[in-house]
Amino acid sequence: MCEFLRVIEVVFNNWTSLKLCIEHGMGGDPNTVSHKLRNMVETTHGVLAKGEFYDLVDTLEDILDADFDTELQDNSAPEVATVLFELHKGWHEGRRDEVNEQLRQMKCPTSILEGRPSVGTMDSDPPRPRKLRDPPPPPTDMDADESMSQDPEGESWTVVSRKK
Repeated sequence: MCEFLRVIEVVFNNWTSLKLCIEHGMGGDPNTVSHKLRNMVETTHGVLAKGEFYDLVDTLEDILDADFDTELQDNSAPEVATVLFELHKGWHEGRRDEVNEQLRQMKCPTSILEGRPSVGTMDSDPPRPRKLRDPPPPPTDMDADESMSQDPEGESWTVVSRKK
């Protein structure tokens, strides 16, 4: 296994947007999240090796959207990509001690995979299908100034707008 994968894992453990969506169950059960994170680390490593900054930004945003149902609007993907590129450059220039020191100084200097189930392991109970959320009850006495409409693209999002 490439030693730089751990660097990516530590950077991801310091990415607030990624951690929040996982904490809120957006990635699925713990085994599924572990699998998705491992794939994300490996994909990120592959894109870093190609040296295309904007490809990495797009990849990070696409993975969070597709695998974690999270659309980033906080400009964090370019920030994470910048950190990863700087660390990747230092690592491959032979400044590994410097890179490791930068990792130790991060708020969470451990891998995002630490303490998570290994891919392919099963808990003592077999996995249960995820329960789909019950649809919200229809509005009863809605304010006259509010309106609800279904997203035109037919997804499960509901748009709530306020008339002025």
